[in-house]
Amino acid sequence: MKKGFTLIELLVVVLIIGILSAVALPQYNKTVEKSRASELAIMMKSFSDAVRIYQLENPSTALTSVDNLTISFAHQNGNMFWSDHFMCYISPSAMGSQVQCSRQEVKTTSGSSGEVATPTTNASTYYTITYNIQPNAEIVKTCANSTATGAKDNCKNVKSLFGID
Repeated sequence: MKKGFTLIELLVVVLIIGILSAVALPQYNKTVEKSRASELAIMMKSFSDAVRIYQLENPSTALTSVDNLTISFAHQNGNMFWSDHFMCYISPSAMGSQVQCSRQEVKTTSGSSGEVATPTTNASTYYTITYNIQPNAEIVKTCANSTATGAKDNCKNVKSLFGID
């Protein structure tokens, strides 16, 4: 009598593993995206607090650079700061300051001695979070999905992390 598995038994096992992975992978991707959005939420909270402090200390001067804030980010250069998953820009305006952070994969290119590191991104943006920080320190938050063909409603999954209705 031979011991072992038949071809049918092996195919059934492979089929079950395939079904389980098909169910688990989308949930895993959602969880990873929420953790990346949590990283941005923490960065944006720190940033908005620093902008409020800047506005209190300099009520008549628009914020033009991250370098003017009381905090620093691991990667920053002039009016932008970034992490491995987000690219953020500061835009001063008469109505306060605006920061836009786009969910992208970002690589940091280190310059030679004395040069500033610069970010490079891939072309695909998942979503963009915008904080409009008013002179009275009120923050208006919005989320916009990518307009690329086939883009998903990524804002739906992350709005609650940023307190966006």
